[in-house]
Parts: sequence; structure tokens; C-alpha cells
Amino acid sequence: MRRLGALAGVGALVLSALATSPATAATTELLSNGTFEGGIAGWSAPFGGTLAASSDARTGTGAIQISGRTAFQSGPAATVTGQLKTDRSYDLSLSIKYTGTPATHNVNVTLCTASRSACAPVVGGTATSGEWLTLTKTFTPAVDTYDYLFVETPWDTTVASFVVDDASLTVQSTTPTTPTVPEVPVVPGNLLPDGRFVDGFTGWQAPRGGTLALTTDAASGLNALKVTGRTNTQSGPFASVTGKLEAGAGYRLSAKLKYTEGPDTQQFNFTFCPANFNGCDDRGQSFTKGEWGSFSKDFVADQRHPGMDWLFVETPWNSNALQDFQVDEISLVKISDAPAGPGFTSLEKVQTKPIGDHNPLVGHKFGADPHHLIYNGRLYIYSTNDTQQYEANSKDANGLPTASNGYGAITTLNVMSTTDMVNWVDHGSVPIAREGGAAPWARNSWAPAAIEKDGKVYLYFCDSGTGTAVVVGGSPLGPWTDPLGKKIIPDTVSRDYVNNGGFPAGMWLFDPEVFIDDDGQAYLYFGGNSQIGSGANVQGPQNPKSTRVVKLKDDMVTLDGDPVEIDGPGMFEASSIFKRDGKYYYSYSSNFQVNEVPGQYPSRGGIAYMMTDDPMKLPASTYAGVAFQNPSTFFGPGNGGNNHSDMFTYKGETYFTYHAQTRGAAWAQALGTAGQTQGYRSVHIDKLEFNADGTIKPIVGTRAGVAQVEDFDPYRTFEAETLAWQLGVKTTATTQPSVEFPEHNGNGNMALSSIDDGDFAALSQVAFGEGAATVSARVKPLVEGASVQVRLDNVDGPVVATLPVEGTAGEWTTVTADVTGATGTHDVFFVFAQPESAAVEATGPLFEVDNWTFTAAQAPVDNDPSIALSATEVRAGGALTVTGSDFTVPRVEVGVASTYRALAEADVVDGAFSAPVVIPSDLEPGTHTIQVRVDGEVVASAAITVLAAGDAGGDPGTGPGASTPAPAAGGSNLAATGGQSGGLAAGAFAGVLLLLAGGAVIWRRRHLSRVSD
Repeated sequence: MRRLGALAGVGALVLSALATSPATAATTELLSNGTFEGGIAGWSAPFGGTLAASSDARTGTGAIQISGRTAFQSGPAATVTGQLKTDRSYDLSLSIKYTGTPATHNVNVTLCTASRSACAPVVGGTATSGEWLTLTKTFTPAVDTYDYLFVETPWDTTVASFVVDDASLTVQSTTPTTPTVPEVPVVPGNLLPDGRFVDGFTGWQAPRGGTLALTTDAASGLNALKVTGRTNTQSGPFASVTGKLEAGAGYRLSAKLKYTEGPDTQQFNFTFCPANFNGCDDRGQSFTKGEWGSFSKDFVADQRHPGMDWLFVETPWNSNALQDFQVDEISLVKISDAPAGPGFTSLEKVQTKPIGDHNPLVGHKFGADPHHLIYNGRLYIYSTNDTQQYEANSKDANGLPTASNGYGAITTLNVMSTTDMVNWVDHGSVPIAREGGAAPWARNSWAPAAIEKDGKVYLYFCDSGTGTAVVVGGSPLGPWTDPLGKKIIPDTVSRDYVNNGGFPAGMWLFDPEVFIDDDGQAYLYFGGNSQIGSGANVQGPQNPKSTRVVKLKDDMVTLDGDPVEIDGPGMFEASSIFKRDGKYYYSYSSNFQVNEVPGQYPSRGGIAYMMTDDPMKLPASTYAGVAFQNPSTFFGPGNGGNNHSDMFTYKGETYFTYHAQTRGAAWAQALGTAGQTQGYRSVHIDKLEFNADGTIKPIVGTRAGVAQVEDFDPYRTFEAETLAWQLGVKTTATTQPSVEFPEHNGNGNMALSSIDDGDFAALSQVAFGEGAATVSARVKPLVEGASVQVRLDNVDGPVVATLPVEGTAGEWTTVTADVTGATGTHDVFFVFAQPESAAVEATGPLFEVDNWTFTAAQAPVDNDPSIALSATEVRAGGALTVTGSDFTVPRVEVGVASTYRALAEADVVDGAFSAPVVIPSDLEPGTHTIQVRVDGEVVASAAITVLAAGDAGGDPGTGPGASTPAPAAGGSNLAATGGQSGGLAAGAFAGVLLLLAGGAVIWRRRHLSRVSD
């Protein structure tokens, strides 16, 4: 391969050794075999379907037919990789015909990249059954990375088959004349557009200001590229490097630069940046005024570089250096490969959600178009089930999808929930469309929107692009019923509204959003497309006015009036609305053709928003800006395409949920095909914050996600499909009743499945407190001898329990194990292991798990020591009995508090003592304290009133001259403070009786502390 590359380089050198002078114009056809007179060679169906030659031709005798279509993008495609330039115009012509129903249908001719991360309709029209429709268009492509030109039927596959003929794509080409000026050779392997600027600067642009033009003041050859009119330090020549840099690989960046104004020397930077210009990497060098200077740097790409989108030349940001300059001979070449990583085994073993990250929400399934529901304090997220389309589409030997996500097979909606924003319960999917679904008349279910009212859940969805419908559930998990038996939009809209053009041609009646205001009034938002209408009434893409809002009656399924037009600048789809501080925030996805004007029109493919005082009034003047750029800005190649979001507040924080193709990107990265995600999406959540004036701060898409808002409580039975992270496992429906979510029962419970040796399921921030005693699992063994290791903090962390998965194969049972060392708060990893006796790795799944249960260790009872007195008034020289309980020492000191008299000692038996205490005869009348001490520390005390010895009246206590009470057996006489010992249980029992009778003042201390008197 190196020899072939060298030969190619020599050939390129010969062919480009001389630049040419201006050329003459000629027309070049870019499509091979567009008349199909010789068959269908050169055409393919990369997005599904079967191609065949057809004699039903518009001209001549041959055409091409597509049948067996699996997605709306299934159509004949011609490869245009590398043939389109953004500085040239192209003429397209193509004819299409179908027969059968419906009577008419929209068709598009569209350009797409192979990964479908960037697509753009070139021309569209309405075809009539049985008649040829010819589409023509002169256009300039937005990007030069398209791979396919193909025919599609937008948003549905109602037209099962059609034929195409007379396809043509031409460009004005150039015919070289006599060579005049020597050029340097082409740099083999250059990752940038041609930096010699022989006959133009295709691929170079100035998105940050300034004007690019060729200049004959070149370092070599005929031309160099000059930038003038710079408005900021980043104004300079830009080239795309999206998807071209690999972490760990070595590169050489070379260029020549010249400037003629300003200081004698000036630093210029050659800078890599992502699309959001955060986290750039610049490499600078000083150049001398008036001279061509050379720049060359070798570097190893780090983890940032694969996410870089631009290489550009700039002056340092704080230099205020805005002089003109020119560049020549720019190249970027890979000079060494990245070190080999771990070998690929299977997609299931790809860590699509790295441990510690909180995005995507789950790593074991796809989901898109997320929408929130808060029900009984729990957050639910519904999403379009992209996994269903992935399973239906073609895949390569590794399981990587080979067909793009066409959405046509999606008939269910995902549901998952949380209370802490990190540990998510997978509730499976809601069956909506076709046989077995809640609305079997529908063909598809996309883009859910859910809301609760009076304990019921109203779940709106779109049936492809043709309309919006609703099902009603008794809980977030069902059971579900269809209240209308048809679409709410357009089937229940007044015929006058429809007939008077309320829904112009091309308007998609999809992507619902539902909102209930503080006064109880409900609203339904829907619609989309970047261009609607026909003839003189075409609208878009700057102001397509393709979405609507309509009031709902109290039943949530009946329209209250006609829909009202929304004029969202650059509108595409994905309506969402929420209310904050009296303002309504309406957001939507912008289209991919809008021309950005700050403050008036959004960037392409972002989430734009409007702020209004009335949820029904959304003119263009309420446009407020862009809240979130396209996901490709944050997550790199393969994460472009449509954008869809929802904004909401939960537990005092405001969140932004959206989708990105990060799971598919992780797969592609593991297989060495970075960026080839095919449009399968995963749900993310990030924080949403506001400026002082109420506008939204730019939201940053992250893999870190949001913080956990509360610890996870393990001391209960909870679903095994509660996941913060996982590897290898999937979820499957089970007939086992759910303990945590009884509303599952009858509607489907889920269990962990596809469990192999080394797989794991993990929880974040689990609060064990004083410690766990046992762990149990409801399991269905599939082999003998498997086990679950419960580990702390990581997949290879300390083992605190091992659960043997025992029982009859195929039958559910509960297994339990003791837990040792699980105290405090930790991440918990359930690591699955095959039988230790297995000679080779098990070839099938080991078992399934329905739920987990931890029990807390029983902490020793820590009762406070207490005392009871037989009397609270006593004469000097008299006596009373002190009874104590809940003592943990063998002996105590007891008596009247004094600084000079020693207290007597009493024995403690079984935590109790009983001791007579004699009040000294010389003690002053008044309030005094009976104390119990341990090692000099007061642990219990009670107040008494001492009366003078000669007081009249009754005789509290034992009076002077009376015989001193004899000590109980086993006791001892006490010292001069008047205490007497008595350590038998009988004394303790008497003390308990005194406590029950309420005849004592009790004072308790949990911690020992010294009290002075």
C-alpha cells in the first residue's frame, strides 16, 4: 500500500506540476447511466429497498424501479462522493412516476452523507398517480461531503414502489489551456482542501469574518489565499477537519504565511477548534513583515482532537492585530498511527456509557425525541423507540447498522423513570401502533408528549408525519386506552379550517407538545417542516410558519377552536413549551437551510426559542435566540441530524433533555469507523440556566450530565433494571409481578437479561448508612453454578457479598447472601460470573434478574442510662431509694452531689442497680441533686427537695433516729453521703415500678460529660 501511495503521489506531482491560466467552460455530466438504457449499473439503494430495471420509461426503453421499500428514504441513489463543491452551481433534472394509491404524494430529490448525519432536499414536488413528474433545480450545495443523491417520499412509505428515468446532474467544468507557472507538488495524504490554491480555494471559508480571495503574491505557483477586511482576531481562512483527527495518531501541520502591515514581527496561530469554539488548541509562531515565512509542527492528537471541526489561521485573541495576510502551501498529514487499543469483541461489550458519566441516560438501548412527565413526585421520560428500528434494519457481521434510521418500523414508545436523575428504571415500551397497540389503526408512533391531569396520563404521539393522536393511561405505565379511535390532528380539526388552507401543502402534522397552564387551560402544539405551501404561496426556510397551537377542552382530547399559526424564525420541528416567572418559553428545532442572523434567525439544526406573555401568541418578534446548538457541536462526527428537546423543572432545578447519537458513536469508535452512527439516537439531560433578564444561557451538551439530587435507598425491593451504568446486559419483559411498581402488573414488568460472564449492572451513590446485613435477588437461573458479586465503587472494587444463583433452571426463585463491609455511601456494582467449574466461557446467558433487596444491619440498642427516686422530698438525715437502669458498667457512684463528700459505690447487675441513699443531717434545706457517676463523670441525675429535720407535718423519707435501711443481699453499706448499696434485680424491678408510677424525676445523658457543683 505504501508503494501504491508513492506512485499515486508521483502521478499527482506530474499532473499538478504546472498551474493553468483561465479556462473555457464546458458542461460535465456527474451521474452515470441516468437514462437507464443499458440497465441500472451505477445506482444503489443504500437506505433500503430492491432495485430492478423497468421498461416503464419516460423516454427510450429503460428506467429504474424501486420496490420493497423499508423507509421513506428508500429510493434509487447515485453516488456523488467528492463530486460536489460549495463554490459551484449544479443543474439537476429527474423524472419520477408511481401507480396506485394515494392519488397524489410528495416526493423529494435529496442529498445525504452516507451516515445520514447531514441531509438536504434539493427539490420536491407533488406526484400524481400514473403520471410522470419531472423535477428540475439549479442549486449550490451547502457542504461538499454528500455521498448520495436519491429520491424519497417524505415521512412515509405509502408509495411502495416507483420508477425513475432521465436523471441528470451537470456542472460547468473547465478546460485547461497552456501551463504557465510552476506549482509545488500535491502533498500525498493531505487532510485539508488543496492549500496550493492552483485554480481556486474550494473548501476554504471565513465563517468568523473577513473576505477571502486569491492573490498572485504567492509563496509558489500561481496563487495564494489572502484574507482582508478582518473584523476580529479569528477572521481568517478556515478548513473543516471534522472526523479527520484520531486520538493518539501523529500529524504534521505545514504552511507558509506573509503579512505586509503592522509591526515588524507578528505572531500568527494555526488553531484547531470544535464548532462551539470551546477547548481550542492553537500552535503559534512569529513571522517577519514583508517576508514569506515557513511554519511546520509535528504533534500527537490528544482526546480533544477527534472532536475538532475547524483548522484556521488567526492572530492571538488579545493582540488587536487585524491586518490582512495571505497563506500558501497549507497541509495537514498523518505521519503515524495511534497505538492499537483493546480488541473488539461485540457491540454488547462496548461501554457506551462510561462509568462516572451520566449521559446518555442509559447505555443499553436507543431512544429519541424525549419528553418528561412528573407523576407522584417521580420523573418519567418517554422517547421514540429507535431500538425497534435498529432491530428491523440490516446490520453487518458485527451488528453495526448498515441502513440509516428510517423510523418506519417504530410502533412503540420507551418509558424510564428516576427520583435522583442518575439511577434510571427501564420500564420497557408502550405498544402504540399496529396490531397489539393501544391505537392499532396507526402505522407509527414517534415523538411522545405526556402530561398528567386528575390522576390520568395523556400520552400524545405522531403517526409518522401525517398526524397527531393521543392515548390515555391510568398511570405512567398504563393500562392504555384510545379515546378517539383516530387522530386528534387533523381528523378532529374543523373542515372549514382545513379546506381554507389551514394546513398548507408539505406541512407535517407531527411532533406534539402538550401544556396545562396555571389556570387549568390546556394547549396542544404540533407541526413542522422548513418549507410549506405551493406556487406563489411557498413559505420558508426563513419563516416557514409550519407549526400551530390549539386549545384543548377539559377532557384533553377535544379541540377548543381552530389552530393558530406560530411564526418561529427558521422553524423545522420539535415544539416544546414551559412556563417560568410568568413567561412562556416556546422552543423548537431550526431547519438546515435557514440563514443565521443573530437576534433574528437561528443557526442551523439548533434549538431556538421564543418568549411570550401569551401561549397562543407567538409571532416572529418574540424570537429570543438559540438555547442549544446542534448535538454535533458537542459530540462530534455522527451526532448531527435532527434536534429534539424538552425543558422542565424537577426538584427545584431546571433541566434540558435532548437526544444525541452517542451510543452509536461509541459503537462506531470501537469498530474503527468513527462517525458512522446511521442516525440512531440516545437520550441525554443537561442543566438549563437563565440570565438575569430571563433569557436562557447557552446550554452545553455534555457526557458528564447532571448531578445526582439524592442518595439511592437500598433498603427496599427495587427493580434490577434500575441502572446508572451497565455492560453487556439488556432488559426483557417478564410476567413476574413488580414489587416496586405494582402498576406494571398486567401491563408488563421488566427484568435484566442477556447476562454473560463479566457483565455488570451498577447503581450510583447508594446510602448504606450504618451497614447492610443481607442482599437478596429474584432470579431465574439458566445454567447451574452462576453467581453475582456485589462490589463497591467499581467493577473491580471490594466484594461485600456473593449471591449464588441457585434453583431450578428456567424457574424464578429468591436467593440471599450476607453482606459484610457495606457502610456509608458508595456506587454499587452487581458483577455477574459464570460457574467457577466451567472449563470454557458459557455460550448462552447465565440467568435473569427481576429485583434486588438489601436489609439493614440491626444496630445495638443504645438506651440512655436513667434513674428513678422513691421520693422527691426528704428531711435532712432521712433516706430514699435510687434505682437505675440501662447502665453498661459493673459499678457506679451514687449519692447527693457534693464537692467534698465522696459518693458511695453500688453494684450494677444486668444493667440495673437499686441503692438506699441517706441524706446528711447537716445538709442545708432546699434543692439538691442526686447524682450517678461513672469514673467521675455524671451520667444521670435528679433533683430533690431537702426539708429541715424539725419540719412539722408528714415524715418524708426516713426520719432522723429511724433505723437505717439494711442493704439488700449482695449489697454494701455506703459512705457518709448517705448512700446504701443494693444491686439485686429485685431493686431494679422496684425502680421500674417507680418509673411507671411517675414518682421520680429522671435525667438522661447519651454522652458522658463532667458537671461541677
